[in-house]
Amino acid sequence: MAKATKSAKETERQENLQETVSKTEQFFTQNGKLLEGILIGAVVVGLAILGWQRFIYQPKCEEAAALVAEVESTYMNAEQSFLTGDLEAAAELFDTALNGVVDTLTNDVLVSGFAQIIDDYGSKGGEAVYMYAGVCAYKIGLVKSLSDEAAGKEDFETALGYFSKYSTKDPVFKARAIACQGDCQSALGEYAKAASLYEKAAGVQQNILAADYLIKAGQAYEALGDKAAALESYLSVKDGYLLEAQQASQQMMAGVQSWEQYQQAMGAASAAYGEVMTIDKYINRVQE
Repeated sequence: MAKATKSAKETERQENLQETVSKTEQFFTQNGKLLEGILIGAVVVGLAILGWQRFIYQPKCEEAAALVAEVESTYMNAEQSFLTGDLEAAAELFDTALNGVVDTLTNDVLVSGFAQIIDDYGSKGGEAVYMYAGVCAYKIGLVKSLSDEAAGKEDFETALGYFSKYSTKDPVFKARAIACQGDCQSALGEYAKAASLYEKAAGVQQNILAADYLIKAGQAYEALGDKAAALESYLSVKDGYLLEAQQASQQMMAGVQSWEQYQQAMGAASAAYGEVMTIDKYINRVQE
């Protein structure tokens, strides 16, 4: 009896299998041309994507990268002029790096700047183009604001737009871009927004650079008249980063054997950790 039942089940299973196979064959017979078309379409789309990437997208990336590289030298010269205090020359060079050179008669672009590269290629030349453009616009605004506080507003807003478009997974550069947005908001008098951005930048990664962002947050709070919040920022620097800055400065001074080396080491230490090393002056100021 058990064998008969088992045989019946096996027969039923075989019949179901044959029915399934038959239906599958029937489906392919009826829809073969449709399936063939779908398959061919998928292959064509795949080849089109590969062709677009190889023959259109990649060359565009290479073109954009080459243009960015050409403008970088002008940008570096602008930074050098800015650091040495030749602000007029710096502003001209930053403007050239950002806006390029245009024929005043024909309005043709003779030399592309970062703004034109972004318009034409987006980030195909690398995300750094947004940081370059942002710094150029920001420092143009700084120079303008020295003679007229309101003169650089449009440049600061332009810089803010570029900084906000910058994207990276690197925590150091990510924090820097956020802090640069804070610089723009501070220059625009939006101190609450600036403080929030500085704190956000400081929270990206706990390193000595975060101390600078917290100091800037404290300064923004001072501008708002919020001494309690400013004090909290400054104490965070003292408690979290002062010892690290002192140790790093001592390492920079190690091995100094001449007055010239001492001056160089002191200058480097001051540039890197000066604000952190003198954090007490900020604390004392808000406690008065």
